[in-house]
Amino acid sequence: MQRINSYGANATIYQLDDMSNGQEVDKALQRLGLKPSIPAVFIGQRLVGGAKRLLVCRFKEDLCQC
Repeated sequence: MQRINSYGANATIYQLDDMSNGQEVDKALQRLGLKPSIPAVFIGQRLVGGAKRLLVCRFKEDLCQC
């Protein structure tokens, strides 16, 4: 989260367990190809990917380009 914030982004975190439609959101993320479906990262309303993709971008110091 700090890494994302360091780029000037205003990150929002949604806890699926706390959402009334959390199971629906989880299924939708799985249909988009995320397995496991969380964490799912969106930048500018574009799906970047899950945890593995975020780590690859982080190690490449390239979050803005993901």
